[in-house]
Formats: sequence, C-alpha cells, structure tokens
Amino acid sequence: TCQTRRVYTPLGDEAGDGRSGLVLCGIDPGVVWCSPTHRSRAMPLFPYSYDGYLYAAGSALFGGSWQPITKSAKLASLHPAAKSLYFTAGVFCTAWLNVALDRDLYVFTAWGFASGALLVFTTALNVTVVIPAFGVAKSTSIVSGLAVVTSVGWNYVLGSSMRSQLGTWAGVAIVIVAMNGLIFGKEEVTERSVETATAGLRRVSSKHSTGVDDEAPLVVTASEATADGVSSREDMAASTPSATSAGRGGAGFSSVHLCGMTLVCGVMAGSILIPMDYADKEFHGIVFIPSMAIGAILFAVPVSLGQFWYEGKSSFAALSKEIRLDAAPHGMLSGALFGVASACNIKAIDDLDYATAMVLMQTSILVSGAWGIVLYDELKGKEIIFFFMWGGVLVAGALLTAYYGTTN
Repeated sequence: TCQTRRVYTPLGDEAGDGRSGLVLCGIDPGVVWCSPTHRSRAMPLFPYSYDGYLYAAGSALFGGSWQPITKSAKLASLHPAAKSLYFTAGVFCTAWLNVALDRDLYVFTAWGFASGALLVFTTALNVTVVIPAFGVAKSTSIVSGLAVVTSVGWNYVLGSSMRSQLGTWAGVAIVIVAMNGLIFGKEEVTERSVETATAGLRRVSSKHSTGVDDEAPLVVTASEATADGVSSREDMAASTPSATSAGRGGAGFSSVHLCGMTLVCGVMAGSILIPMDYADKEFHGIVFIPSMAIGAILFAVPVSLGQFWYEGKSSFAALSKEIRLDAAPHGMLSGALFGVASACNIKAIDDLDYATAMVLMQTSILVSGAWGIVLYDELKGKEIIFFFMWGGVLVAGALLTAYYGTTN
C-alpha cells in the first residue's frame, strides 16, 4: 500500500531477507525505514551495490567522532566506570529514535542481550585495563587490529563468500600495518609507563644514596634513561588528567595477564554484532538495536557498580563523588554517536557482509586522529604529513578488503 510520504512495496522471493533501506515513491518521494513486519523493501535510493559502502562510510565517520569527546575536560578525569555508564546510556537513548518514528520497528530478541553484554564488557575491559597499559592511540590500534582479524574469521564460521581469500587477508594485513603506522612513535603517559618510571627513579635515588657507580645501567626504557627524563614523565603524569587515572588500570597486571585480557578485548570487539546473525531474520537490521541497547544497559549498571565496589566505593557519598552529573551530557553524547555508528554498521553488514563492514569501520581511527589534530593539536608539522600518508594506506587496505571480502 502507498500512503502519504510512505511506501511499502512487496518483493519477490529472492528478496525475502527483510532488509530495510531508503525508498522512493513515484513523483512524490517518501524516504522511510521499511517495517520488518511487512517483510518488504522498496527500491534503494542508491544502487544496491553502493548502499553498503555509503553506510560503512557513515559508520567510520560517526565511529571516529565519539572518541575525541572522551578527552574533553568534562570526561578526561571521570572514573572509567562512570564514563562507561554514561556511554551506555547514550547508546540506549539513541536506539529508540527509529521506534519513535515507527512503532512497527520495535521487535525484541534475547540475542540482543548477548550483543549488549559484549559491548559493555569490551568497553569496560578497554577503559580499565588496555588503555591504562598502552595509551589511547596504541590501544586503539591493537584492539582494532584484533577486531579486524576476528571479524574476518567470523566470515568463515558464518559461511560468507569471498571473491578471494588471499586478497581479503592481504587487505587485512595492510589495514593492520597502517593502523600501527598511524600511531608509530607517538608516546603517551600510561599507568604502566608511570609505574616503570617511578621504579626507575627510586633505583636512581638508591644508587646515589649508597654511592653506587652512576655509570651503571638502569632498568628503565630508552626514553626514561636519565633521572631527569624519569622525573619529567612523573611530573607530566601528575599534571595531565588521564582518561583512566581515576580507576584501577593495566599497571596492576603482569605482562601475560595483560596480553590475555587485551586479546579477549579485541576478540569481543570484533564479535559484538555476531549474535544478530543467529537471531531470526525478522530481527536482522536496525530493528536489532533496541534489543542490544536493553542488554547493554542491564549489564552496564551492575558492571559499573561492581567496579566501584571492588575499589571500596560502595557508599552513596563515594558514588556521587565519582558519578558526576555535570559529565553526563558529554558522556551520553559519545554513546549517542557510537549508537549512530552502530546503526550504519548494521546497515553495511546487511548490504555487504560482517567482515567487510567491520574492516571498513576501522577507518574510523583516521577520523578520530583528524579530530585529535583539529581539537587537541595532538600532531604537528611532519607528524601530520605522516599521519595522512598512513591514513591513505589504511583506506587502500580497507578498500582492498571490501572488494575481495564480499561478492555483493
């Protein structure tokens, strides 16, 4: 039936996947999301083969725009658990925008709980363990690289077809190399580096007080080889609000445990939307987002409160001090942008496949870096040139994977 500014066009059996898209209706076009209850989809606004790439570009744009907000003055010193809670609240609110436009878009599946849990645990592990250990830039590269490999691996599990396995993996390798190139040489103050610097400084003081030969080598990194270097890093750490300085972090774990948790974080990051593939067809697409949001908020509250309790902050006074309400708008805005990125990513998965959409989304690191340059002056001079040079390599690798990783 064709209604005012809205159209539902029945499709043949070959399009019985219930995937939704932008539609046109005769002379007076109406652009809507098609309801899955009609099991229909109208003519795509763009050629079908290009729809997925446009949505993937949207996922990269919005996916790279939420991270810089976490470095704002309001969120930089916020406790990781509180930051995760506000982030999830933003995702939850965004998930209901489509339902507000059309109530038929609300369907519920328990598989959304699995995706929500993966999102919450990935975020919690990332902000409390991985980022404190490696810093924002390096952790993003590591986790994103693991997520790319995981998503391509899921293509084999799901039985998705590829034009060329060799071409796909070659593109993945280029993407991973480019992501490391983007953050190469960028040194950040992390909890583990501060811990090492502190140990080195104590070693220096001990040697001077006991009269040990000053020429003896110190057990510190190359950049911390002198007492002045160590001291300056300590001063920097003390004066610079870290994204994770308020909570426990990677500094308290051994290298083996840290590597294991980083691996788990990357695998979970590459598997967040996999439960959607195991749900019935009627739950595929953007209609899956409210179910995922419900699962995320149900897991986020106990996980965040559990972290506070683990740190001995269980009283109302202690919690109110950490969960600052003035940081809520910024925290929820970051989650809202991520929610939009997830919607675009799901649409890209619909039109392409899981691995291809996930690899293209990783180009968000380029968008995030560009925001860092514009807003926080993170790179200067030649560093900016090298950044965009590696960014071009990243895009080339992503496009190579996009072409060979799918037959759509």
